[in-house]
Amino acid sequence: MKVVVDTSNGVKKPKILVACRDPGGAEALSPVVLRLIREGKVELTALGYKFSEEIFKKRKVPFKKLEDFNIADVSPASMELLLDKVKPSLVVLGTSQGRSIENDIVLAARKKQIRTF
Repeated sequence: MKVVVDTSNGVKKPKILVACRDPGGAEALSPVVLRLIREGKVELTALGYKFSEEIFKKRKVPFKKLEDFNIADVSPASMELLLDKVKPSLVVLGTSQGRSIENDIVLAARKKQIRTF
């Protein structure tokens, strides 16, 4: 697992990207995200997309949108750019029906040999 250095105390923390499109995934992952943030043992970036944004807001999960990374579309190539910017060692995803951001992130992560869950 790749690690980053938290310059505030010199402790190395794994970087995790959590991403969801549908509300069910956001509902399921919100308590996990909040606990990981509270424990402070990882550097976590939550990505809200479409329907998950309202759930993250409701659950008070701090999240970013694709626009925050200057990404305008969802495709395997643009998700590779996202992974280049976030540099996670693990990606945790919700599930969505049909083609979704989660599918494109999985394809990009496989190409970059980043583990997904």
